[in-house]
Formats: sequence, C-alpha cells, structure tokens
Amino acid sequence: MRLINTKTYAFEEFIGRNIPKYAILSHTWEEEEVSFADVTSNPRYKEKKGWNKIDMTCQLALTQGYQYAWVDTCCIDKSSSAELTEAINSMFRWYQRAEFCYVFLSDMPTPGEGEPIKSLGDCRWFTRGWTLQELIAPRLVVFLDQTWNWYGDKISLGDELATITGISPFILNHRESLSAVSVAQKMSWAASRETTRIEDTAYCLLGIFDVNMPLLYGEEDKAFRRLQEEIIKTTPDMSIFAWRLPESSLPDPSTSYTTVSGLLADSPRYFTGCGTVARVRMQSDSREFTITHRGVKIQGRDILVKHLNHGNVEYRYILPLNCGAEVINGPYVERQPIGILLRKSDREEFVRGDPMNWVYLADDDTMWVWADERPEVSSGLRYILTSLPNDNASTEDRKFFAPESGTLQYRGLTYLQITQPSWALLERAWPLGFFDLQEQLFFCTHREEVREVFAIVEFKLDFGTEPFDVSGPGIGQLKLAFIFLAIGQYPQSLGTMIFDFGLIDVEKYAAALQGLGDLRGPGRRGLRHRLRHSGIPKLSADIIELADSDQVVLLSFTPVPVFNPYDKSSSPYHKVTFHAEHYHKDKVPWFRIKQGEW
Repeated sequence: MRLINTKTYAFEEFIGRNIPKYAILSHTWEEEEVSFADVTSNPRYKEKKGWNKIDMTCQLALTQGYQYAWVDTCCIDKSSSAELTEAINSMFRWYQRAEFCYVFLSDMPTPGEGEPIKSLGDCRWFTRGWTLQELIAPRLVVFLDQTWNWYGDKISLGDELATITGISPFILNHRESLSAVSVAQKMSWAASRETTRIEDTAYCLLGIFDVNMPLLYGEEDKAFRRLQEEIIKTTPDMSIFAWRLPESSLPDPSTSYTTVSGLLADSPRYFTGCGTVARVRMQSDSREFTITHRGVKIQGRDILVKHLNHGNVEYRYILPLNCGAEVINGPYVERQPIGILLRKSDREEFVRGDPMNWVYLADDDTMWVWADERPEVSSGLRYILTSLPNDNASTEDRKFFAPESGTLQYRGLTYLQITQPSWALLERAWPLGFFDLQEQLFFCTHREEVREVFAIVEFKLDFGTEPFDVSGPGIGQLKLAFIFLAIGQYPQSLGTMIFDFGLIDVEKYAAALQGLGDLRGPGRRGLRHRLRHSGIPKLSADIIELADSDQVVLLSFTPVPVFNPYDKSSSPYHKVTFHAEHYHKDKVPWFRIKQGEW
C-alpha cells in the first residue's frame, strides 16, 4: 500500500499488514486531479486544481496526529494493471482499516457565504458508485464542505444518511454486520449510483460483497454478470435473484410478445425497490444451487407448482428465494416470503418469466405444492439460464416467444402442445424432462442425429363433468383412462418433423402394454417398431361406453400445425385438441374410428 507522509509529502510503500495508522480521503473526481504519474514526472503538478485536496488531506491528518494519508488519485499507479487490480480488490479493506475518513463535498457551500442552503442528499458524492463503500467501510467519517469546514459526522448524521442512502444506521455505524444484509438489499444501495466506466458499476461493489475478481476493462456489462457469478459461488443467498425489470426496460406495449429474461440482472438498478428484502428461513433452505456454463443448476425440492383453487387447476413453475419483502396490509407492515416465476424452455431448462414482478408465497388464495411431490410431472435436476441467447447466436440456439401460444421457442426445436380437456385429468406425461406442465407441451428435438422422438400423455376420465356426468353401479366397468401418443421422425428430405398421432385403448390392450414394458423406461428408442411388434394399433378415435345407458362417447383428437406469423423461418408447433361427443349406440360414426399401424 502506497501512503503519503503528511510531513514530507513523499510516497512510502508498505507490504502486507505491517501498515501504520493513516487517514483517508473520499471525494468525487473532477478536472485536473493529480495522478501518481504527475507526482513522479511532472514538476508542476502542484499547480493542478486537484493538489489542494491532497494538501488539505495531509494537513488535517497531521493535525490529528496521523503521519500518513491515502488519496486515491495519486496513491495508485494506474499505468500498472496489476497494481490497479490489487488496489480495487483491496479498496474496501483500505477504507475499513483507516483511522479516519474525510469526505470532501466539493459542491456543498459553506453556510453564511451568500450561497443558498443545500441539502446533504443533493451532493454529487451520494450519486457515485465508488463512494458507497467509502461511506460504509470506515468507522469514523467526517463530512467537510467545499471550504473544508466541518459539516457533520457519520454518527450524528445517521438518520439523515439512512434516508438519503437507504442504509440502516446500524450498518453505517457498524452495530450490525454487513454480512447479515441480504444481497438484494445491498444491491439496492447501488441502484441509483453511477460510475464513469461501465465496468466500475461492478468493480466498485467487490468489497461490499466481499468477493475478488480480475479487472477486464472493455467487457462492459459482462463485469456485473461476473460479479453476480462470484457472489453466487461464495454466498448462499437467493435474494440475488429478487431483482425486477425496470419500467424503462419493458418492451414496446404494442407488441404481443411475452417478456422473459435470464436469471441474472443486467445492472444494479434492477434492484431498485429491494431495500426491504431480507432473508427468511423456508422449507427449501437446504437447496443447493451452483453456477455452471449452462446456467444456475438447482437440484432437489426447489421449484414450486402453483395450484389455483378457482374451479380449474393450473400450474406455475416458481422458484422460492428464501427471502421476504415488506408489504403494507392495512395499518400493518408485514414481511411476506417471495419467489419468482419461471418458464420452461427446454429439457430441464428454465428462464425467468414475468421479470417485472415477484410472486408472494403467502397468498391465501393459492395452494403451493412442491414440484417433486408430483413426480409424474416433475424431476429433480433443473437449469435456469442466466441470460437469453443473443441475436448473434446460431439459428438453433436462439429463442423467442411465440405471440399466440406464449411459449418460449427454440428455432431448432419442434413443439407439441396438448390442450387438456375439461373432462379429463392429466395423469402422466413422458418423457418427463421434455414436458412443460404449465404450457402442457413437449419439447421435441428435430436435429438430424435424432431419428425418432415421442410424446406420451395418459389422461384419467373425470366422471363428475360433462360428457361423463354419470353414476350408478356400472360405473366401475367404464374405461378409466386413455393414452395419446405422438411419434415423430425427421426425414432429411423434408427438413422438418413429421408426426404420427393416435390413441391407445388402455383397457383392450392392457396385456400388450404390460408386455411392452414401461414406456418411460430405458430402451425407448424404436418405440414405433415395439408397438407394431406388440400388436397395438394406432386409433384415430375411441368409444367410451356409459354404464346403464344406450349412449356412448366418441373420443377423438385434432392436431393442428401453428405457424408463428412474426417469424416465417421458425418451425411450426403442433397443437392437439381432444373432443368428446355423445352418440346413441346405434348411430356411432364408425368411419371416424380408423385403425392402423404405427
């Protein structure tokens, strides 16, 4: 560490922790600052405007009995990238270990000199990114006006500083540990602050989060992404995902695209409004999450399924963040646990949905169910993308939202959407990892190396709804379930996926299905051949006989390819709708029930 001798004004260097007591300056940079290069090579450096700050700092420090002082403008050799990296990674500790910190407010007029009275919060010092750590780290901080007169100290101005910065006086005055504050709340302190260089938006926060990382000037916004990744590696605090997209970042309201995002924020300003977010213990505290090249990997009981109790059952993928935010409830302020909405984008892969809002997990109108408590529609390993692929990505890897379906699509995938009928309940969907419970669809690859894909859905008939609103002793003899199966192939000559669709009569072919083995298990390739070998036909429709009635119900389906009108180059997704029609036993349109091979 390079210090200024307050008596001789000479630089002296100290290694390790063998550093004498020193005072330190905090200020905002202006024109004609004196650099290390100026002091060592410019004989007229004292003529620059910035010399006065160095001189006054040394005088004040000497008056208080400190032989050394540190000023960032001249005590760092910025021509050395190694020294600059070390300094920025050490900056918080240097301010923390200082005996005294002088905050020079160059735009705060001295009272009684004809200048209008200015609020402390209007000073530029409170808008800069670097000064955040310079306020928090030192124990003793004094504020000086533009003529170096005493204005106040951090203790006496505690309440005013808390109002200006959003930082609790307990944190400012070191009565509460900085590590006790949630990541989201600390980010909110920097939300409205600015830095001259884009990268410094991240670098100025290294000490606040007690992380270290190399400096790469030129990486711009990637620096803040790297900062978040380093925080994730060292801090098990999921409030880092509690940011919300600012209104200024919202898409054009005239478009019908749904907004989604990656899991990481683009800027500290995304944490505006997170000042009350605090960590809370939840059932999912034991989760493990790690950063990978694919995204944030989460394993175990982590993603909630939202079960709405309004007549219909709908599902949402939700990630609880083990933190809560203050909510006004009548005359009271409550802290409610929050989470974020996720959208499935591929096999075991998710993105953030509705990044403008939180999901309040204590909502009395909903029932929350852990996804892993429904193994038929969920699985344990998940990846949440940290960012969406950009427009320069390969065609196969780009994603977009189809305006009509609201479904996140890869241009390298084909989609099969199942419209769940009101008269049936979804029992199982296979392959499980490729099924999106919220959108009721399968992600089907059509890359050339995959010769066959399939999607299987088993429904249980609901006998309390039309057209199955029946009762009586014969109900036990009714078919209780049916299977819909789609098998797709990708002929290179066509360049697109083609499907075979059909129903399987579960009751009639129960023995054959049992002999076929678990359709979800290993060895699923060659399913078409296995079905043929087992003698299980492909049905275009099926008959459900109603107990003690001369009526039957004809089950059928309609697959319709849907093209995205906003992107003609994308593959269509296939939407399958199911139908149930009443017929008299003598008037069944048997011509509609076609039987063939898979």
